[in-house]
Amino acid sequence: MNNEISAPLYMQVQTVLEEKIRKGEWEKNFQLPSERELAKQFNVSTITVKRAVLELVNKGLLYRQRGKGTFVTAENNEKDLYNLIAFESRNNKQDHPHSLLYSELEAAGSSIAKKMNIRSETLVYKFSRLKLEENHPVAIEYSYISYSLCPDFDVKQTENNLIFHVLKDDYGVHLSRARIYFSSELPDSEEAEILQIEKNNPLFILERYTYTEKEEIIEYSKFIMKQENASYYLDISL
Repeated sequence: MNNEISAPLYMQVQTVLEEKIRKGEWEKNFQLPSERELAKQFNVSTITVKRAVLELVNKGLLYRQRGKGTFVTAENNEKDLYNLIAFESRNNKQDHPHSLLYSELEAAGSSIAKKMNIRSETLVYKFSRLKLEENHPVAIEYSYISYSLCPDFDVKQTENNLIFHVLKDDYGVHLSRARIYFSSELPDSEEAEILQIEKNNPLFILERYTYTEKEEIIEYSKFIMKQENASYYLDISL
């Protein structure tokens, strides 16, 4: 490190680390030395190293796994938004497996009732699923199905099928459209633990509302996803 130049020390460390990634010295999923080891190598404080690493995490070149360390992400990591919001690949249903975390039939509660335009005591099917890629957790889906509009709904039927396919094909529900909102937020403690990330890592959020032909909201789902240097896209047939 050069104390005589104007660039802050953390930026100098950041530059060196970034060059190792860009030049391929540190390949995809390479685990970085600990912050203490890097601080010793660069002869700087761990605070300086921590800030340099955080900058590269924010740029998407590195990602952190709680209790494991910091790793190099893949370059040009593109993700199809369809796969994320459908929990199924366009070409292969087993391409992106998921596991059921929770399932219950209970009152909607004030927050979900407001989103689905129903009363808080109205019954809904609540369930959450963990999306996996290469056995690593990448997203959590929270879904809510209106009991009054589909009283016989069985969560197990969504194991290898899309929710809206199940509603249409298995229960004969006439759907008209879905609306999706995009945003970002920080994870809570439980979400950070499930996704194996730090609590200060921002998440990519999608909220989906599915409507019947009578413009009633039959399904609301919230998807929270790790960003990990991903570029999200949608292919649209015209």
